[in-house]
Amino acid sequence: MTTVGIIGAGTVGSYFAEACTAAGIAVIVADLDHDRASSLVRSLPAPERASTVGSITNLARCDVLVEAVPEVRAVKIDVLTQLIACGDALLVTSTSAFTVTELGATLAQPERLVGVHVMPATPHGHLAEIAAGSCSGEAYVAKARMLATSLGWAPLNVRDRPGRLTRRLVLPFFHQVVQALDDGLASAADIDRVVVLGLGHRRGPLAVLDSTGLDDQLATSEATFDAVHDPAIAPPPLLAHLVAAGQCGDKTGAGFYVKKQQ
Repeated sequence: MTTVGIIGAGTVGSYFAEACTAAGIAVIVADLDHDRASSLVRSLPAPERASTVGSITNLARCDVLVEAVPEVRAVKIDVLTQLIACGDALLVTSTSAFTVTELGATLAQPERLVGVHVMPATPHGHLAEIAAGSCSGEAYVAKARMLATSLGWAPLNVRDRPGRLTRRLVLPFFHQVVQALDDGLASAADIDRVVVLGLGHRRGPLAVLDSTGLDDQLATSEATFDAVHDPAIAPPPLLAHLVAAGQCGDKTGAGFYVKKQQ
């Protein structure tokens, strides 16, 4: 594969773009916010391998098309429906909250859709969960695994269920950490220090959430909870409060930590 189209210039889209360009694969980024797409390209270690387009229809020459928009079902379906018209490329959905089967059921060619879920802000990274829907074609699943391997990610086959595996494991942990902060058990810095020094994590979870984006985290938690109805996955009140206040982490300069504005 030589060219990957990425729809969405947020955290996940940025992660895919960085991995692709580092592997020598050209990237074309599309986002409703053209300035954000341009900013993403400029931030890449190899920006000469990346470009932006203003319309999804300009992605027809791509070998792989990656949907990396927020965890909102209607938004994902709208983007995927547009991508179906772009040749016969592999369609990758980055979702963890929705199943590939339910998204594929809305498409004219569901065999082209495969889930590739990554968690960019996790300490160790380099893992891609590969989820095949009930209609995903074997050739497309194999191509998704090949994409992950070429990007330096270990492909792991998981069942096509909401939350996948990593989200089911990590969301309750993140939520307990946020609740501990809200309960006043310790400061954000001290909680992160306990997790790093006491549990062996490379980064504190509150710092990870700030870098991911609290609004994105809230959307993922809400969508996953709506699908599985597990109380441990229900987003904690403090997370929703911060997002409502416009404190979404690094992107806004304030979240669990306050960043100095440049």
